[in-house]
Amino acid sequence: MNTDQLAQLGLLANEPDRLSVTDLHDQSERTLVYGYTPERDSFHMYLLGGQIHLHIYSHAKVSLFHEAAPKWNPEFLRPNKRAYPQFTDFEFAVLMKRLDWALEFANFEEPNRPGPFYGLVLR
Repeated sequence: MNTDQLAQLGLLANEPDRLSVTDLHDQSERTLVYGYTPERDSFHMYLLGGQIHLHIYSHAKVSLFHEAAPKWNPEFLRPNKRAYPQFTDFEFAVLMKRLDWALEFANFEEPNRPGPFYGLVLR
């Protein structure tokens, strides 16, 4: 490396690790993580149409936020309170842990209905 290259290196911004749809081996459409926020709103992250969707909605099922993208910064891919382990995809949880963004889980309870989606889905 020369001095110009060293200067260029110093100007580069750190980019956060990203989790991409292509990082998931299983490409089936499904819930990746379902949980809740400190305000007790529902947090639903799911794979649909080749995009990772984040949908946050109230108990009254009023949509508060929805966005879909093929890549996400991992800090946005987990509920900022708790995830329900019975409604969380194992492969997704492993990827998040490897990115050093392990999910915080509520107590495990047996699911009372089958998936592949456990929360409200917007297309």
